[in-house]
Formats: sequence, structure tokens, C-alpha cells
Amino acid sequence: MATEDQVWDWLKQRVRTLDDPRLTTGAVRRLAHDLPEALDKINAEAALKFAEQGSIELAKAHIRIMNESHQGLDDVEKTSEMVLEPLRRRIEIRMRESEREGRKDPTKAGKLALHLLEETAKLEPLFALFHGDSHQRTELFDEVALMATKVSITYQKETGDDALSITILNKALPLAYSSSTRNRILENLKISEGNLALQRVKPIIEKLQATVDSDLTPKAKFEQIKDEILPLARDRFDESLGDHKLGDLIAITLKQVSIAAFNDSDDIETAHLAIRLALSCAQSATFQSQLRKDEAEVSEARALNLCANCGKSMGNPNTPHRIHMYGDLVRKFQQTQYRHGEIQVPRCTACAEKQKQVKASAQKTMWTIIGPLGGLGLLLLFGGAPIGFFFLLGGVLAGVIVHQVMIQPVREADAQARKHENIKKMLRKGWLFGFGPG
Repeated sequence: MATEDQVWDWLKQRVRTLDDPRLTTGAVRRLAHDLPEALDKINAEAALKFAEQGSIELAKAHIRIMNESHQGLDDVEKTSEMVLEPLRRRIEIRMRESEREGRKDPTKAGKLALHLLEETAKLEPLFALFHGDSHQRTELFDEVALMATKVSITYQKETGDDALSITILNKALPLAYSSSTRNRILENLKISEGNLALQRVKPIIEKLQATVDSDLTPKAKFEQIKDEILPLARDRFDESLGDHKLGDLIAITLKQVSIAAFNDSDDIETAHLAIRLALSCAQSATFQSQLRKDEAEVSEARALNLCANCGKSMGNPNTPHRIHMYGDLVRKFQQTQYRHGEIQVPRCTACAEKQKQVKASAQKTMWTIIGPLGGLGLLLLFGGAPIGFFFLLGGVLAGVIVHQVMIQPVREADAQARKHENIKKMLRKGWLFGFGPG
């Protein structure tokens, strides 16, 4: 209707017919000029109302009417701005209030910024309906996001509350449109998240340090890390231990324990267990590579120190096999010079005790046989019966044979010990078994 000339011509004719000095054809021209914008305003206000009520499709329909009708006769952008102006002013007032109150009391700044962002986030879709991605919308909300970021920084510095600061920044990020504002938000998010991770990891670091500084043995330190600190870390974070390089921190501590066990306590088993656990915790690829080399060295040392008999337990330094060898022979003028050594081969306490018991049992059994038979033989001999000699000889032979049979496991254990790498190394050098030549 607003664009139909016949309608306006008819209206002018009607004004002339009425011949009322208060109503002129100029009024008709002004009405024709203002009507498109008036209709736009009606549609804009209707769209705004529907949007506030959640009827987005109806709101979009009214905006579509605004954009598609009266083209060239209206100013949709101006009308949209006019309708949204109260909301814009409300946001700007809330921004100024939040900034002012935050400066007065920084401890309240966080909640003020959060409240502003939550309120603004509800209004942002209304501006999106009318302006899309135009500068009228993006500049306003970018300003809100930037202000909230500044307030969150002030709040965090004052209170150390990184959790609320992260919440504020995450809510500000969707409202930020300029790359500079988004980058600033992301940068501060990274800082606050790092601070929060550090707060979570700090008690674990303190426990690690306390363990390292304690007077506990390396074995006790390893067990404390394995049974107490590591479960706490995995419960607080996850199996990867990726937060704040926590895995590497634990791995470094375990490596220190492994070195102390190996060098200071001669506890190769603990050194081996600690370095393996360190490898499972490490995050850095470079550090993992270094730990693999350490593990290979400790594993080699462990293999050399495993019990030569059972091959499972670590050898006890107090119960080794002692094998006599000689070598480096030099013959001079009918004299032979050589070196003699007692080569120790690892043997665990259990195997040593078992072999000791076998020897004792064999010895006891031997004398149990020799004693009665030999005694009987001697009595017979003293009584003049030659058969006593056979009893005496038979008793000795029987006792020795039984002893040799019973002692066989000990001889086999000694034979196993002679195959140990420590012995092979000396054999490769030309050394021989025994105390010396001849």
C-alpha cells in the first residue's frame, strides 16, 4: 500500500474534498514518506517481543518483512538501531557499573563480570537477528568480552581464584569477534588453566620433595612413591599424568631413587624397579629415550646379579658362590708365576640356605650310616672276628655313596655357578679353575 501511487492520489483528493485547514496535502506527503519506517518500527518491535518470548521463527518472519518491503523508501538499519537502542544502553550501563564496582572492590569483580556476561549472552541473539555479523553487533559484544577479560585479570590477581577466572573467560570467548580480543582471552585462559593445574599438582610435588629429602632407604622411598604418591597423582589427574608435566616430575624423582639404590645401597633390584616405573610415567619423548638407555644398563647389571641357581631372586652379597681360579701364568727359569683369585658368583639367600641344609643333611646321613656299621666292625675286629673289617669298610663305603648321592644338588648348583658370566669372562681371559697349576 505504501508504494501504490493511486492510494496516495486518492488520499490527496479526499483531503481536498474535506477542505479542512488542519489537514493538507503536505500532511499526506509526510505520511507517505514516514509510513515505511513506521511499519518497519512496528515489525522490529514485534520481532523483538517475539524473540524475547522465545518465538524465534515469528521474530525472523517480521524481520524478513522489514528487509523485503518498502525497499528504497525506508532505512531498516536505522530502525533496527532505534529499536535495539534501549538494550544497547542497558548493556553499556551494566559495563560501566561492573567496571566501576570492580575497581572499588576487586574481590567482587569476578561475580560482577560473570553476571554481566550471563545477561549479555541472553541479549546477543536479539542483536544477531537484526544485525547478523555487522559491526553494530560485533563491536558492542567484543567490547563486553574485552571488559570482562580485564575485570577477570584484576579479580584473579586480587584473589588468586583461577577457577572463576576461567569460567569468566570461557563465557567471554563466544562474545569476542576481533582476533585481538580472542587472542587476549585465550592467552589469559592458558595462564589461569596453568595456575589451576599447578595448584592441583603442588601437593604432589611437595610429597615428592619430602620423600627425596627424607632419611628413608632408596627401597622405602620407591615404595612410598609407588604405593602412595603415584596413586594420588593418577586419582587427581588421569593415567597419562599429562597435567603440568607431572609424569616427568615423578619420573625424574624415580630416576634419582634408582641411582641412589644402585650406587649407594647396592640394591640393584630396587634400582631396576624404580627405573622401569620411571619409564612408564615419563611424558617427554627425549626423556623416555634416555630412560630406556638407563633401564638397559640397570637390566644388564641386574642380570649379572641374579642368583646363578634360581635365576629369579637377586644375589645376596653375603652368600655368593666362591669359585677359585688362577691365570696370567708366566714361566721364568723353571718357576711359574700366576695370579689367583676368588671369583664370586651371585646366589640368593634362599638357594644358599637350601644348599647348606642339603650339605648338613648329607653329612648327618653319612655319619648315621658309618657310625653304627663302623662301630660294629670295630667291635668284631677287636673280638678277633675278621668279618668286622667288611662291616667297617661297608659302612664307610655306604655312607660315602649316600653322601655323594645326597650332595648331588649342591654339585649341580656349583656347576651352574661356573656358567655365570663372571666366570665366562675369566675363562675368556685364559684363567682356569683351581688354586694354581699342579
